[in-house]
Amino acid sequence: MSSLVIPWEASDERAVQLQLHELDPHLILTRERDHLGRDYYVVIYYTNGTVPPDLVVDWRDAMDVPKPLSSGLVYEIQRMMSEGPPDMEKIRRHNEALRAQRNQESAEMLEEIAKDFDRYRRIGNFMVVPRSRALYLARSRGRRRGVAS
Repeated sequence: MSSLVIPWEASDERAVQLQLHELDPHLILTRERDHLGRDYYVVIYYTNGTVPPDLVVDWRDAMDVPKPLSSGLVYEIQRMMSEGPPDMEKIRRHNEALRAQRNQESAEMLEEIAKDFDRYRRIGNFMVVPRSRALYLARSRGRRRGVAS
């Protein structure tokens, strides 16, 4: 079995990394993988080995869908830099708030699954169907609009 590997993605990563390095040598582009196996990019600010790197940009949309790697990532960093030097404390607070929000959403999803599990357990034979984040968000939107789910 043979396959063809096209290195366009790696060269895009290198080009974006070079552009970031021109902006600030402490900015590093890294590829991460989410729990669904999707690759996405983050930019971290790395100062030295004694301080952990800080997350500057998570290149995903509001629904955690990875955005394609493009010069838009560099433009976003430039926009942030034009607002002044990066306020790492503000970024940390934002990351903590985001983490707390996602933990809250996860807890709500688990609570909903536990309620369903308990309801079906009382009925008898059943099969638990895993819930996706998209289903949870769709039901949450419906509840906010007053639509029963």
